[in-house]
This record gives sequence, C-alpha cells and structure tokens, in this order.
Amino acid sequence: MEGKAIIINYFPDGVSQFLTAAQGMPEKVRKQIEKMIMQFVWDGSTQPPVNRETLTRPMEKEGKNILDMQAQNDAIALRQLQEYLTFGEKRPAWAYFTDWIFQNAITPSEKNCYNKNSCMNMYLQNWNPGTNKVDLPDDLKEMVSVGKKYNVRLEAMYPTRKMQEEMPIWES
Repeated sequence: MEGKAIIINYFPDGVSQFLTAAQGMPEKVRKQIEKMIMQFVWDGSTQPPVNRETLTRPMEKEGKNILDMQAQNDAIALRQLQEYLTFGEKRPAWAYFTDWIFQNAITPSEKNCYNKNSCMNMYLQNWNPGTNKVDLPDDLKEMVSVGKKYNVRLEAMYPTRKMQEEMPIWES
C-alpha cells in the first residue's frame, strides 16, 4: 500500500496540481481521477475494504496519506484567493480584471450594491457577485465558493496608516 501511495502522491498529484492552478479542475474530472486512484489502490475491486476518507488521512491519524483531490483543489483556490486579496503595489494585474468581472456579475437582486461602479471588491464590502451566472468563469466561481466554504474575510487587527490610506472609500 505504501508504494501505491507514493506513486499516487507523485504522479496524479503533481500533474493535477499544475493543471488545476493554471486552468482549474471541473468537478467531473476530479471525481474521475479519484475513481481511477481508488481502482489503482484496490486493484479494480468494486468493494474497497477501507473508505477514501480513511485513506486520505495522515499516517499519524491511522490513514495512508493518499492524495485528497478535493482538499488539494480547495488549497489551490485559497492560494488564488490570497493572491487576489493582495492590495497595494504587489497586487497582481489579473486581480484588477477580476474585480471588473465580479462587478459585471452583480445581479439586480444584490441589495448591498446600489451602483456597480461603487462596488469595488466583495471582500472589502458587503456584496456578492452572481456566482450562478453562466458568464462568470468557472475558476472564479470556484474561488468564491471555496472562500465561502472556509469563511474567508479580510480583517486587519491593527491597520497601519498607509494601509488605511490605500483602502477605497465608498458610499454607504
């Protein structure tokens, strides 16, 4: 089993991690890869003696430390969200474009955004883009969904004067 765990954690993990970070991973693909991993682990058996949750646990928690695709994909989405929430001089150019995409995905039912132009960033303000909209890219839907799943929000305990000056001002 340990040999199979090593193979799984090097090949599918490395390849899928790169591609997911670059392009995102559809749910259907994740489930298909998980199915292939389980077939490999159990030599094609349809009745595995140990469930996936047990296999993906760390060894010190009685698991086999096999790749957890959902946890990996969540971690990649959270890393992208962390980059998106970088402000100031180090903010990546794609984050400004993402703000624009989110602003244009605001639905008319969004009560916390009276004017699209004043809604700059949902993590700095209290509004949500329409994540069910077809025209919102899947990777951004995933980023928002995972952010909600893990209750991501911006909180500055002791913001510096410079940080305060860089924050946008909006009407309430």
